[in-house]
Amino acid sequence: MGTSCDDGTHELYLASVVRGGRGASCRGLGADAQVEITHASDGRELPPWQQWRCPVGEVMRFAVMCDCAGPDASKRPKSTVLKRWDRVLDPRDEDLQQGRLYLAPGGTAMDASKRLDVQTAMRRCWAEHLAPLEKTAQLQAAWTQHRQALADVDDAVHAARTAGLSWVDVGHATGMTRQSARERWGTS
Repeated sequence: MGTSCDDGTHELYLASVVRGGRGASCRGLGADAQVEITHASDGRELPPWQQWRCPVGEVMRFAVMCDCAGPDASKRPKSTVLKRWDRVLDPRDEDLQQGRLYLAPGGTAMDASKRLDVQTAMRRCWAEHLAPLEKTAQLQAAWTQHRQALADVDDAVHAARTAGLSWVDVGHATGMTRQSARERWGTS
C-alpha cells in the first residue's frame, strides 16, 4: 500500500513473512511468482548479502509494517511491526480481527493490501501506532511555546523596570508579591 503520513516520517505497508520468520518486501517479482526477502522477523532490514528470493507459496504470515524515519531524515527508517496476520488457505477461515488473512495462491502482500477491508485494518493499526507520537509532538510544541512565553515575560519585566515600574507594579502584573517578583527578576 505504501501510505505515508503528512510529514513523510512514517510509511505504512504490508509485508509477507516466510518460513523462518524472515520478512519479504511487498513487491512481487512478476511472472516467476517470487518475493524478495529483505527483513528479519523483528522488522530489521537484512544486509544485501543475506537477502534472497523465494516462491510466493512459502508466505506463511503477513506483517503490517511502519517504516519510521523520525526527525533525522539522514538515518535509515526503523521498520516496526504493528500487527501480524497468519495466512489461511480457505477464505472461510479469514478473520482479520483474530489475526487470519486469506490470500489466493500466487497472490502477494501487494494484492492483499489493495483490499478495502485490509486497508481499513492496516490504517487502524497505524493510527494506534501514531497516536502516542502525535501526543509527543503536541507536548514538544507546547513546551516550546511555554519557553518562549517565559522569555517574553522576562523581556517585558526588563522593559517595565527600565520604564520605571516598581517591584510592586511588576508583582501585581504577574500575580505575585513584590518580594517574589524581585527575587525572580531582581537582576533585570
